[in-house]
Amino acid sequence: MSKPLRSLAAVAFMAAIAACTNTSEEFVVVDPAPRASDGGFVGKYN
Repeated sequence: MSKPLRSLAAVAFMAAIAACTNTSEEFVVVDPAPRASDGGFVGKYN
């Protein structure tokens, strides 16, 4: 094969490999569970 044709084939091969790989990572944000409050001061005998 001629050098330009070989270079073009190499670039096409690299582009195909790059298109098939999954480089994006899934970013998951997990909200913390709400803490139950104790209610605070309600009366003398809580």
